[in-house]
Amino acid sequence: VHRSLNREYDNLPSLVLSLAEVHQQGDIARLREKIKRISDVLGVSMTGDWNTLRENFVLFGGAQVVVRCLQVPVNAEEAKFSGWRGALAQEKSVWDLRKECLLLLRDLCYATPVLSEQLCSQRSFILFLFSLMRNQSTFDEAVGLTEEVLAFRGEIFNLSLVPDFEGLVNCFSKRQMAYFCRVLALVVFEPEDRPSEELKITKAAELLTARREQALS
Repeated sequence: VHRSLNREYDNLPSLVLSLAEVHQQGDIARLREKIKRISDVLGVSMTGDWNTLRENFVLFGGAQVVVRCLQVPVNAEEAKFSGWRGALAQEKSVWDLRKECLLLLRDLCYATPVLSEQLCSQRSFILFLFSLMRNQSTFDEAVGLTEEVLAFRGEIFNLSLVPDFEGLVNCFSKRQMAYFCRVLALVVFEPEDRPSEELKITKAAELLTARREQALS
């Protein structure tokens, strides 16, 4: 069955399994190599449609494994809290891995909206994305993925759930605050808040689609 699926789906099942195995072994260096390899495979396809490749990668559970890779601990305290049994790496190496995972997940969400719908229902994951905004190296990627995910929530996300939200906002530079306001627009500005029937407010998902079309043009 495994060989048959590999033939039909461009070896994606084996790619997902090998990523899961390396994550279980706890080798950060090899994890980064695997994530880069997967990004290359899903980003440039010589055999077919890249969008279909990404959809199939999600179908085989690859996105959930990438989420686990994203949550690899930076220090001993995080490792103890998460139950991580692998070796700890240098903090910079872990943050670089997180950045690569965020970029890959955003590409997957872009190609497969159902993944955004799945992730937006996981409150702990959204809170983790907010925590990644505190680090300079992952701020842009974390905001980008948060924007992609929150656009598919059927209800407004309660920002009071974010630990020390005021401190988070106060640490932003002017550029970061301007970027972060795009997330605030998705959190606060929803059709349910419409003051009258005459005033039309664009849904968050439609707003994000319009931005993409404008950027492409």
